[in-house]
Amino acid sequence: MLKNAASRLFCLILLFTAIRSAAQTRIFPQPLSPRIANYHIQVVLDDTNKTLQGRLTLTWRNPSGDTIPDLRFHLYYNAFRNAKSTFIRENMGKAPWARDQGWGWMDIRRLAVRGEELTDSLQYIAPDDGNPDDSTVVQIKLRHPVQPRETIRIDMEFSGKIPRNHVRTGWWQGDFFLMAQWFPKIGVYEPPGVRFIPPDAPRGRWNCHQFHAKTEFYADFGVYDVEITLPARYVVATTGIIERETDNGDGTKTVYAHAEDVHDFAWFADASVVDIYDTWENPKTGQRVSIRLLLQPGNGISKNAYLSAAKATLQYFDEWLGPYAYPYPLLTIVDVPIFSFSNINGALGMEYPTLITGAAFFPFRLLTFGRLRDVEAVTIHEISHQFWYGMVANNEFEEAFLDEGFATYSENRITGELFTPEASLIEAGGFKVSQGLFRRAEYISSDVQHDSRLTDPTYKAFSGVNLAYNKWSLALQTLEHYLGRKTFDAILRTYFHEWKFKHPGRDAFIEVANRVSGQDLSWFFEPILFGDGVVDFGLAHVSSVPLSRFERGAMFVDDTPDSLKPDEPQEQPERMTYFHKIVVRRIGEVRIPVEVLIRFDDGETRKETLDGQARIFTLTFEHPARLQRVVIDPEHKIPLDVNWLNNSWTRPHKPLKWKLLWKWFFWMQNLLTVFATIS
Repeated sequence: MLKNAASRLFCLILLFTAIRSAAQTRIFPQPLSPRIANYHIQVVLDDTNKTLQGRLTLTWRNPSGDTIPDLRFHLYYNAFRNAKSTFIRENMGKAPWARDQGWGWMDIRRLAVRGEELTDSLQYIAPDDGNPDDSTVVQIKLRHPVQPRETIRIDMEFSGKIPRNHVRTGWWQGDFFLMAQWFPKIGVYEPPGVRFIPPDAPRGRWNCHQFHAKTEFYADFGVYDVEITLPARYVVATTGIIERETDNGDGTKTVYAHAEDVHDFAWFADASVVDIYDTWENPKTGQRVSIRLLLQPGNGISKNAYLSAAKATLQYFDEWLGPYAYPYPLLTIVDVPIFSFSNINGALGMEYPTLITGAAFFPFRLLTFGRLRDVEAVTIHEISHQFWYGMVANNEFEEAFLDEGFATYSENRITGELFTPEASLIEAGGFKVSQGLFRRAEYISSDVQHDSRLTDPTYKAFSGVNLAYNKWSLALQTLEHYLGRKTFDAILRTYFHEWKFKHPGRDAFIEVANRVSGQDLSWFFEPILFGDGVVDFGLAHVSSVPLSRFERGAMFVDDTPDSLKPDEPQEQPERMTYFHKIVVRRIGEVRIPVEVLIRFDDGETRKETLDGQARIFTLTFEHPARLQRVVIDPEHKIPLDVNWLNNSWTRPHKPLKWKLLWKWFFWMQNLLTVFATIS
């Protein structure tokens, strides 16, 4: 009887918090999203023991016409529970910490559905690989299934051990906490017609993957009301807005945060950051977005870089995708401690709804006099995620390229237009690198270009992350060059507005691209999305033969000495004619149209367009001057081409060799100067 009484009391408390949350501030007069998963969470942080104690009420709506017999939740912290979890196995058994020094875990201590106690029905499952030692997904078998379109209430108590900072979550050096994937999060139930489920399928399914080493996340939109209790010395930032803070009189405080139409909730606590506020205002529409920057001590040199990049990016997207493209009232940027990103996938550079992380390695900025634009590039990339990850919200487990590729394309484009296009990443000491060139270098230097396709589920593909960021961003740039920016931007605007808050898959983008462009672009998408081949064109042969006579269909050179020629009336000398032959080879598997620029000694140029279908293309023609230069793709409209070194031919010229030699000496001198400075 005591057990039943405790259960009723537990449910009444959480019901009260759910009612209380409903009365909190509204951000949007009308919902922007379906609001399928709505959370009220109360959590207490013990910063000494690195633990969480929490309880939540989740109001969840069945989005389908199916009767659903179970619920599935992510417990992401359990990826760090033991050395046999799927996450650690996929990292080749390596954890970034010694045993008992940084592990983490999460447990559901109590659970009730519709007020009915179901704690005993919890069981861990491994839907992806069957790993019995993985506990990152938990299933709750219901005694009473969820009916079609029914809304249910789920009450929980949970506890967790916070891992040392890794894969953008955890604690660092005792007083920095990046709290991501920190609560039990319900999976996504996909009805027929959503993404890869045919509209005529008999029923939908749970999409609730285990935590893998090569993926991020996927969740439904909703409203979050979160109460965080922690030592009063911490500065706190959250997804959404902080409505108020209350002093509890015992050395702790409670922070009340509210977010609407988001699919995740993250928060940060840091005892030493400087809290800075600014505002972006669109001069055309008058829209205002508050920008909050939590800056590490000593990083004042990067303050303007963060804020100017944030304002410029919000303005760019507003002009690019349309007014009020970013609808939220606040954007928060957290500058993380330098050494918290010393391990792979630390705290640096991560996106959460309305909140991003950046990092400023100030020694580099000092050495380059602010010309290393790492702070700006990361800030622009993560804010770009607010649109593609935050609002369009694809499934990052399965199709990370729909998020990372679009964000990287946006980053390359915006940095190129804000700064010098050829030096958007760094411009120091005569050394210039663009962000786009850096991304291209990452792609072409990878030894896994052929190992997987973009459409392979990201969590299964070893090379999936490289392809998602780099191949797809270069593919989008290639498509832009082919269609023209006006048409390409119309595609992106249509895709964004038609699919925001709806979880699209790749077929949605393909359909929009075909419809808006008025073309069947399957010739582009099939090999690049669904194939594992590469783009590579090269010059196989270039020749330029002088002729005194030219008979169509044959070449003839009269090289008889003048003394042996019969006497003939003197005629005006003929203008020299050259017969030119250029052979272009399609080395890669991908067939795509390509341009060839031909330049002659007399200054004349001509451009040929090849359809890219054949393996060999032969161009023959005559011209009254010698060939000076031949270049495949002279304007670099195909950044997907994996080898630009075989794309050009220039007639040998000795002064050019000396110029290149002196350029080499210049770079070596600069490089030695840098080494001397560091040492």
